[in-house]
Amino acid sequence: MMNSIQWDGMITLKVKKKACIVLHGLFPQYSLPDISGTSRQAYAIHTT
Repeated sequence: MMNSIQWDGMITLKVKKKACIVLHGLFPQYSLPDISGTSRQAYAIHTT
C-alpha cells in the first residue's frame, strides 16, 4: 500500500492531544502506523 500512495503535494495536519477533527468522507487521508507504544483513539461517524 505504501508504494501506491502519491506523496507529492501532501501536507501534514498536526493537531493537539485530545483534539477533534472532522474530514469530509471524500477527503483523501492517510495515517501512518502508530509506533509510539500508546494506542490512539479514532472514531468514525457515518451519516446519510
